[in-house]
Amino acid sequence: MKNVKNTHLYLFMVAAFCITTLFVSCDGFKLPEVEGVTVGVSGVWTSQEGSVSREISSSYLGRRIRLEGFGFTGLTAVYCNGQKASFNSSYTSDNSITFTIPTTTPIAEEMSDTTSVNVIKVVTNHGNANFEFIFKKTSVITKVSNSLPREGDVVTLTGNYLSTTTEVSFPSSSGYVDATEFNVINKTTVTAITPPGAGGVSSGSIRILCNEGDTVYSPAYMYYKKGIFLESFKESYMVTTPSNGAILSDSASIAQATGLAQNPDTVLAFPSLAGSIPIKTSSSSLNSFIKWYPNPALSAMLKKAGSEITSSTSMTDLAIQFDLYSPYSWSSGAITYRVNKNYSGATSSVIYNYIPWSLGAPYAYTNGWETVTVDFSNFTGLSLTSIGTYLTSLATDTALQSLLGFINIDANNDGHTATVMNQFQLFIANVRLVPTATPVTTNY
Repeated sequence: MKNVKNTHLYLFMVAAFCITTLFVSCDGFKLPEVEGVTVGVSGVWTSQEGSVSREISSSYLGRRIRLEGFGFTGLTAVYCNGQKASFNSSYTSDNSITFTIPTTTPIAEEMSDTTSVNVIKVVTNHGNANFEFIFKKTSVITKVSNSLPREGDVVTLTGNYLSTTTEVSFPSSSGYVDATEFNVINKTTVTAITPPGAGGVSSGSIRILCNEGDTVYSPAYMYYKKGIFLESFKESYMVTTPSNGAILSDSASIAQATGLAQNPDTVLAFPSLAGSIPIKTSSSSLNSFIKWYPNPALSAMLKKAGSEITSSTSMTDLAIQFDLYSPYSWSSGAITYRVNKNYSGATSSVIYNYIPWSLGAPYAYTNGWETVTVDFSNFTGLSLTSIGTYLTSLATDTALQSLLGFINIDANNDGHTATVMNQFQLFIANVRLVPTATPVTTNY
């Protein structure tokens, strides 16, 4: 039931009028006036330039729509869930109003005034009309907990306005495969069990359906194996073997060390055996680390990337990812990624410190491996042009060393007190460059 109050009466009178004039020519037909009804909305239509107009019952904020009805002459205001919208008299007639839904319109779950929820209100100098209409904020997936999951792994999708999710699908060699098990936790979190057939040789985005069938995508880094440039940790562009670490490359040893049934093919253990980790007094003195030359590493990766990442791809559309697991809860220290290993300190523009416990809870990722995503936009010391320009700026293959490591210190200078870690070990795998662009949707 869409119309509210006066519009019901109007439609009934129009229907009666049409029946009585069934055999009369429609030339010069005029909508009849109904006593006591001066304004009415009969429907809402899309008004996107270049697209075929269609009738809709809901829309995202910021979309251009057209109201159809009668009595709009003398229009003074249009409200969307109580938020006043701007309109241009050039796009207004007695039977039509075209306008853009304000991006500041509150949606139902944000409103305490239930009288204005899901309502378009038209105000004229001779009367008002209400019309039921659902306003939506664009659902978005900003983070995926594991971009290289295996069958049966739990994957957490983080974003906003996800509470209406009705379907979760993973990229596969045949297109998409649906997750038969998923759980909507709240409007910011959805979990899903990785289904059989996910991944394969194909990369892409996780896709969800929500808001009456609208399509939303994650960043396009799922299963992007072509971006891996540190897998064996013995590549020719590695500068050092792991400091205070060990490379594990047989499945039995990895399973014994991690305690997990499913693991990457090769993992790097920091430290080589679980044990006590002392507090460091300087950010330039790391507990464990690896170093590599980024020019040959990323250049080799670009040769495998194909069309997803080219030398002209913007740095703002790229990120470094690596897979991480720790069987121990910890609340001190940080994983540090340095574009240039010669810089140190908490506020350097070429350093990113990943501190998963910084929100007040110890690190305890009980579902297994997770993916850490480090966007290049975090490094304000880089000129964010294309990846090709960045590599050229390094001048030579040995112009700079990148570094990934662990340090037990208050890395962000946020007043956190570092403590001795009595039992600690990290496992890292599959350091890679990935695309972060998200497929564009045209949902209304």
